[in-house]
Amino acid sequence: ILKEIDVEHPAAKMVVEVAKTQDEECGDGTTSAVIISGELLKQAEMLIDQSVHPTIISNGFRMASEKALTILKDIAIEVTAKDKKILKEIAMTAMTGKSVGSSKEYLADITVQAVSAVSEEKDGTWVADIDNIKVEKKHGGAVADSQIIEGIIIDKEPVHPSMPRSLAKAQ
Repeated sequence: ILKEIDVEHPAAKMVVEVAKTQDEECGDGTTSAVIISGELLKQAEMLIDQSVHPTIISNGFRMASEKALTILKDIAIEVTAKDKKILKEIAMTAMTGKSVGSSKEYLADITVQAVSAVSEEKDGTWVADIDNIKVEKKHGGAVADSQIIEGIIIDKEPVHPSMPRSLAKAQ
């Protein structure tokens, strides 16, 4: 929604940029990012009203950011591609608030399976090339109809009625 809004106010433009950046970097958490940035702007405005210089406020935000990163590194746990249970919990957490309701456990299983299929270890770290995953959306089915299909799906009508509608183990 924020991408479509044409805003003029500098603070509003900044909030829109925060949302865009969050979406591009993570693909999730835009609402939280907008709420947090809005609150930070509100607090900054209160400090400016108290004659605190913007440079000092900016430095304070930078120091807070560095401290937050330090705390996050301290509490972080290492997760490998073999930790399917933790990966599933992460996927389910990311789906919170995405209106998938009771299906999020099923979708989390599919997500972990798909990402695991395109993950490989390179130089001691795991890399998932998510460009090798294609999410195809079809209207009319239930969420439980979702499935992983390994290979290539060609969603085209046959040129001639006698042509096969499906082909298994093609070479």
